[in-house]
Amino acid sequence: MPSAPKNIFVGNFGQNTSVNGQVVKTKYVYAMLSDLMVLETLDVSSWARIFKTLFFVGRSNFYVLLGKKGIVLFCLLSIFSFRVRQRTFHFILVGGWFPEYLAGSRLNTFLFSRLKYRATFYCESAAMCQQLEKLGFSGKYFPNFRNLNSIPLKGRQGENLKLVFLSRVTKDKGVFDAIALAKKLALSRPCTLDIYGPGEQQTISRLEMEIHDLDNIQYSGVINPEKIQTILADYDFLIFPTRYPGECMPGVLVEAFSVGLPVLTTDWRFMQEYVDHDETGYVISTQNFVENAAGKLVAMTDDDLQALRKNAIHKYEQFYSSKVASQYFRTAFGATTEQP
Repeated sequence: MPSAPKNIFVGNFGQNTSVNGQVVKTKYVYAMLSDLMVLETLDVSSWARIFKTLFFVGRSNFYVLLGKKGIVLFCLLSIFSFRVRQRTFHFILVGGWFPEYLAGSRLNTFLFSRLKYRATFYCESAAMCQQLEKLGFSGKYFPNFRNLNSIPLKGRQGENLKLVFLSRVTKDKGVFDAIALAKKLALSRPCTLDIYGPGEQQTISRLEMEIHDLDNIQYSGVINPEKIQTILADYDFLIFPTRYPGECMPGVLVEAFSVGLPVLTTDWRFMQEYVDHDETGYVISTQNFVENAAGKLVAMTDDDLQALRKNAIHKYEQFYSSKVASQYFRTAFGATTEQP
């Protein structure tokens, strides 16, 4: 009787990088899968070990959570190992780039088609799943969970509308649109904006030049991931005017909802799947974003804000909580340890 297949997790645990959304998701998914099965772990810090495993290990279930370069290299090595038929592949995707990558060239489609009948792609967006299915691949919806307990709502404190931006500090993540919004809003309504997140020195320098003479806007550096909930709970609105090309479901949205923090974002890519306009926040067109977003916040009453906060925390508990995540993992992966 053949031995049971191995279960092997391949991911980025942050050994050679700073903590980011991919690393946080890797650790969380690994922890949840570990509750369902015994896993061998492969970290991208040692591609030599990944190479050896792919070429010499036999019947296996692979659970893969990598960025673009990592997934492509993993796919190539898997094909060259000539052991594809002995394996199943579960690709837990980070970001929204994969369907466009496949559709971008016949070579990309051909490459991943070698794994197609042995692979499932777990997407943070329902629309992404549909895009993959149109290309002939198996896609399953799998939200970007966080292992967090919801925090009781706090009442508003003071006159100022307290805004926060938390993401990588880049132009396409919207940090400069957030600054422009706070400047415009301050002309009609008292507000503050605190900016958190890592960024390249050139971008940070530009940011500091733009806000150096403003009392209501400040850059506060990088947050320890363990303190994100506590910090976000002190604000009234998360400002997330993203135009990032690979955007899908940012973890910060889940973190915001977990403390009842409404989100003001753009209608970019999949944002309307996650933020319900006038219910858990506001979704504003990228066209004339600053003017329209400022108008929405000026007109918002304290009662409006309180309703948004209640809806946000309800959405977290209904869709993204640890309890809901556990059910998702059992449903998606509980039977994947069967023999390939």
